[in-house]
Amino acid sequence: MRAFNKDMDEGPYILLYPDCSEVVNVPGSEKPFTLAEYKKDLGKAYARITLFICLEKHFRGGDDTSDSDSEIVITSRSTAKFNQADTVIENAASVDALREMTMRHSTMLQTAGCLRHVASVEEKKGIVSDYLQWYIIGRNSSVIDRFKEGLSALQFLNALQQHPTLLAPVLCHSEKRLTALELERLFKPDLSPPGSNRRLGESQTLGYWADYLLDCEGL
Repeated sequence: MRAFNKDMDEGPYILLYPDCSEVVNVPGSEKPFTLAEYKKDLGKAYARITLFICLEKHFRGGDDTSDSDSEIVITSRSTAKFNQADTVIENAASVDALREMTMRHSTMLQTAGCLRHVASVEEKKGIVSDYLQWYIIGRNSSVIDRFKEGLSALQFLNALQQHPTLLAPVLCHSEKRLTALELERLFKPDLSPPGSNRRLGESQTLGYWADYLLDCEGL
């Protein structure tokens, strides 16, 4: 670093995002940071990417010297806290609180393409909506594309697009309670010939199985 600028203090230095969180992973993921991956997620040219460098002792709080009475504390932020951005923004009760939350999570919102100046608290709904759109779909676009390619086999994707309501019960989660009868129908026993001693024992076992399913259904 000093070879580039001899006026800089001796390191070590660390890299920071615009919201002063430490650069470790690509925002919103567990992928180790690389400039190429960050540029890809950010969707901006290299010239428009902003990062900062900071002495590690300042970031870790190990430097006790100060030229003023004020104290500046910079803390690192984990991926888990990045993922809480939509919740804290949605809970903002005033314009000032909303602005504070957007600045606190500016790196994530900038990556999602929804960082903007807010003039009213109602704008939080649009920010959260845009953020969730990016978080669920935008950042997973390559995975979704590969999934769609897989569904295209045997024309299943076309069938899904043409008959979404028909296939929804098969592909989407439902709160419908699974009954004993439905579970029993999932299995087809391979029974011995009728009249044999083994068949008699199997019939008793099937009766016990049905009773067990009914008991579980009542829990």
